[in-house]
Amino acid sequence: MKNNWDKQYDSWKDIGFFNLDIDEMETVALDDYLDKFAKFDKEMRDWGIYSHIRNEIQKFRDTMPLLSDLRAEAMRERHWKELRIEVKEDFDEQSEEFNLDKVMSLNLLSHIEKIGELADNAKKQLKIEVELEQIRFCWEDSEKSDLIIEKQKSKADNEEFFQIKSTENIMELIEDHGGKLGNHKSSPYYKEFDTLIDHWEANISQITETLEVLLAVQGKWKYLESIFRGQPDISKQLPNEDAIFKKNNTTFKAEMERIAKTKNCLNSLIVKNFLPLLNDLNKKFEQIQKNLNQFLEAKRGQFPRFYFLSNEDLLEIIGQSKDPKPILQHIGKMFEGIASLTIQTQGSKNNLTYEITELQSNDKPYEAIPLRQFAVDPKVEAWLKKLVNEMKASLRRLFYQYYHENSGSSKNRNEKEKMMAIIKQYPG
Repeated sequence: MKNNWDKQYDSWKDIGFFNLDIDEMETVALDDYLDKFAKFDKEMRDWGIYSHIRNEIQKFRDTMPLLSDLRAEAMRERHWKELRIEVKEDFDEQSEEFNLDKVMSLNLLSHIEKIGELADNAKKQLKIEVELEQIRFCWEDSEKSDLIIEKQKSKADNEEFFQIKSTENIMELIEDHGGKLGNHKSSPYYKEFDTLIDHWEANISQITETLEVLLAVQGKWKYLESIFRGQPDISKQLPNEDAIFKKNNTTFKAEMERIAKTKNCLNSLIVKNFLPLLNDLNKKFEQIQKNLNQFLEAKRGQFPRFYFLSNEDLLEIIGQSKDPKPILQHIGKMFEGIASLTIQTQGSKNNLTYEITELQSNDKPYEAIPLRQFAVDPKVEAWLKKLVNEMKASLRRLFYQYYHENSGSSKNRNEKEKMMAIIKQYPG
């Protein structure tokens, strides 16, 4: 029996550690030897050679589960390093010399608790390693992290541009991966993965910040583009702001085209100097908006009824100041009693002029109030002031007319009674 075992062991001892068939060795040790030892009679069991061989084979078999633990997929170099420190012997687990004979010489059964701890830690750490690889793959190689970009045409000049349509997929990834990284950072195994965890936390943080600024810039750009590209009258009144916008408009559209080509969120947003560029664009667009608001406030100061209008409505009016017809849709917001104005057109197609001849009251039935005809000035606040003056003049004329028409029948009334009679008779 001893000779057979020695021959059997000799057939395995030079096989490299990672090429060993552990299941086969464990089965042979149990079925071909230990089970047969159990069948020996009591007298033979008292022999010293019996105990020696049986203990040797039992030790061999008991070592097999430890070998399986060390052969686990989760084992990494750091775990082998711990094992070398534990057994106080240096070895290279990847070398050809690291065979069965070398492994058995380490007397692993004396370190069974440490090996069990190493194997358990390795399995838990493998879970973190797999999740970190999934995070890496998702941001670097998966379409899940592609930005959703759409191509549109500007209503102002019909030029194509790219814009971010939605960030819902990216925000879901940020929330999911941010939570996982936070959990891993608080785990007892953080030290083993601190470089990777910190790397991806930094990436996700930069993506979050960059995306937030990019969306802010995109929103400001769309608002300003519709004004400075779509309303030439305003561009002429704000030449400095228009020049600044033109320059930065080109920069922003070029960056959006680059992002549309790249698609991948990580590779398109984490680019050297891109975040500082976005912050600069955001600052300049904010300044343009501030100057634009001051411009609108100045217009309101010149014609206070503009306070009844939103910025968007006021910009539309100023941008269409040469053509009063589009302004009519807002006239009721500035003058509660006016439904519309009658406008006459003079001149040829390329040299049109407009004149206001009457207004229609907001009362039903609608009443036309004649005005002294006046020309529409290029500055909208100028001709609206004329409108106010003509309204007052028309009102004075009407009062004068009504007063004299009814003066004969009201000789015995005082002035106040005469005025009230006229108002009641002509409530419009």
